[in-house]
Amino acid sequence: MMKAFVRIALVAALVPSVALAATINEIRIDQSGSDASEYFELAGNPGESLDGLWYVVIGDTAGAGGAVEAIVDLSGLVIPADGYFLAVEDTFGTGGLGLTGSADLVLPGSGTSQTLNFENSDNVT
Repeated sequence: MMKAFVRIALVAALVPSVALAATINEIRIDQSGSDASEYFELAGNPGESLDGLWYVVIGDTAGAGGAVEAIVDLSGLVIPADGYFLAVEDTFGTGGLGLTGSADLVLPGSGTSQTLNFENSDNVT
């Protein structure tokens, strides 16, 4: 019996712990008025690298398929100490939302490939 317990303990010690990957925690896409305060927030382990991750926005098209509307390379960035990574467009304003702090990534405004470009008619899943 003791040998079985020791084997199980050894196996448990050798199995690496699996860290949670960054996940989409919150997005803001369709506020009233112009879409100038769009953002996305990722949740993850503090200090977690975002290398190799991309944030991709797929929007509606006139045809049957979707179209890639934005691609944001997150390489070189990390989840900050609070466990939340906030990306906003350079037009972002709190608009009375009561937000404090600052963004971890500020993206250029419209007309660039990295603008978030969330459209009112997009299906977000």
